[in-house]
Amino acid sequence: MTELIPVERELQRLYEPWMGFVFIGVLIAIAIIRRQFPAYMQMISWNFTNYRIVRQTLEEGEVSQRVDWLVMLPVALTSWALFVYLVLAEWGRTGSGRSAGLFIRLFALLAIIYAVKLIALNLVRTLTVPARALANYIGNTFLLLNTLTLPLLLLALAASLSAGSLTRMVLIAGLVIVGLAYLLRVVRGMQAALNERIPLYYIILYLCTLEFLPSAVLIKAWMEVHPT
Repeated sequence: MTELIPVERELQRLYEPWMGFVFIGVLIAIAIIRRQFPAYMQMISWNFTNYRIVRQTLEEGEVSQRVDWLVMLPVALTSWALFVYLVLAEWGRTGSGRSAGLFIRLFALLAIIYAVKLIALNLVRTLTVPARALANYIGNTFLLLNTLTLPLLLLALAASLSAGSLTRMVLIAGLVIVGLAYLLRVVRGMQAALNERIPLYYIILYLCTLEFLPSAVLIKAWMEVHPT
């Protein structure tokens, strides 16, 4: 009699039950924010179609004191943490049974990154002469973060419910979008700084000390704690 040897099936979908609550919660939060803060949602839609008005608003407003930006921030971080979790899950950085905990840690890590970034940027603005370029850069940092909330959530939903190579295609598309948004934020900040005649070496120094280095340190620390 031939012995039957069980064959482990490859995981076809990344969806797990707890993700349903995350998807529904974020969608409800976005709907409430859209109703309570229509002007901010309009600014998000103008971010790529009418940036001149957005730039003027960023240069005149105080990001850290705007309620709508801060209310949207945890919703955005939730969407981003879910997308990052799916990327790690697809490329073998996590497994079943500990996914919800990893998602929470990713949310905490992103919250720390942007909290440190906001504190550092406001400290620089306090210690130096206030400049419209810095206000523009701070605004773009959080505006682009919030702008990608819904697209990344929809891509995360598609990736979690898709199978095979389609999952990776969706996640790669999301990574490309994130990379382009990051590049756009840096370019807009540099343009604003150059328009105010801020020396280029100050711009490079800022990017190295407050943009690239903190993120690299946190990512390195994460990889040390969670080896492959």
